[in-house]
Amino acid sequence: MQISRLEFGALLSYSPRGDSSLIQNSKKLMTALKTDQFVGNPKIPMSQWIADTIGRNKSASPFFTFFK
Repeated sequence: MQISRLEFGALLSYSPRGDSSLIQNSKKLMTALKTDQFVGNPKIPMSQWIADTIGRNKSASPFFTFFK
């Protein structure tokens, strides 16, 4: 089987270099995601927060077709 087209989407992006507050927040979010930290109120694992966020907003996301 030969693949002629590959579609993908990304919910988040990570900036490994820099010192701006936006980049620092990106690094904190990456750490929270990789360690599945508890976030929000009430506290839930980051993986659950991401799944819930995608579920609530999937029709508005640019990669909605991936969820059909």
